[in-house]
Amino acid sequence: MPPSIDKIIDGVMVGDRLSPDEALILLESNEVSVLGAAANRLARRQLRDQYRTYGVEAVVFYSNVCVSGCRFCSFFRPAGHHQGFVLSISELHRILRDASNHGPSHVRLQGGLHPDLKIDYFERLLAEIKEGFGLQIHAFSPPEILHIARASGISVTESLRRLHRAGLDSIPGDGADVFDAGCRGRISPHKCSADEWIEVAARAHGAGVPTSATMMFGHLETAEQRVAHLERLRRLQDGTHGIASFAPSTFVPRSTALPETPRITAFEYLRMIAVCRMYLDNVQHIEASWMTEGIDAASLALAFGADDIGCARIFGQNVRDVETSRYPDKEELMAAIVKAGCEPKLRSGLCEPVETEA
Repeated sequence: MPPSIDKIIDGVMVGDRLSPDEALILLESNEVSVLGAAANRLARRQLRDQYRTYGVEAVVFYSNVCVSGCRFCSFFRPAGHHQGFVLSISELHRILRDASNHGPSHVRLQGGLHPDLKIDYFERLLAEIKEGFGLQIHAFSPPEILHIARASGISVTESLRRLHRAGLDSIPGDGADVFDAGCRGRISPHKCSADEWIEVAARAHGAGVPTSATMMFGHLETAEQRVAHLERLRRLQDGTHGIASFAPSTFVPRSTALPETPRITAFEYLRMIAVCRMYLDNVQHIEASWMTEGIDAASLALAFGADDIGCARIFGQNVRDVETSRYPDKEELMAAIVKAGCEPKLRSGLCEPVETEA
């Protein structure tokens, strides 16, 4: 007979690690409130504080040209497309001057896998941000790092060293999607493999550059593949201790090349948040995703093991966003944290509290 939910949770609460089989039992459980209560106790024990964090990030898109061909993305444009763009230095300065009026806690650089941009372009972007504005820079997912290295004819290690020296502080964990090779090949046919993602993250950690990590679920993957994804991240963290936060988010099935699938329910999402807190016992911060789940579900997630509600986003570019038509501002995020019974605190790009409020 499989162990009961209560027995599994009792083990977790005394420090036993969840096994993949136990995680699957929890993911199939309807006892979501029980899972949430246990995960919330774990979060409070691990963090030792009653506050929950939010960020204010200036989002800068350096390009929308991408060769990855991800079937869930409607942001990218192929090379030569009339809607494709590459950010200029003068436009970067304009965007950040405007964004500075809103008190960002950090800058997030995002873009596609541009076939022609080499590392000197990115070094200049980073240096201009650091020297001109002094902001923390959270930029370049592992697939982007790998692509920059290959396009520039240098190793990943050299690419990381140069980007870090130019001003890169931390790396977002985007592009992980789901690590299963078969599933990954169907949704992201030209993106780096799971092994390559793990390798880039490990090299970043070795170079002193922390990362976040992500998982996008609710498309073509199975529950077993979700757990296998968490297991690979847990092993990586055991070896490098460089993952600062983890953000699970759900696939939004609109305006993409993937077949329409039923949306993950709030029930399923909150259950996943709780299991992530219990399974990733070596990752301090679990991020809720208001962007895919909405502000109310993100607020609820703070009682299910999450300790961060995400970022208010400052855009300086008129870039079509496919995930949501409206972004909450800082005050709404703070109110959602208070609603969850916690004190709101501004944080960096990696969920660490910062001293000065925006």
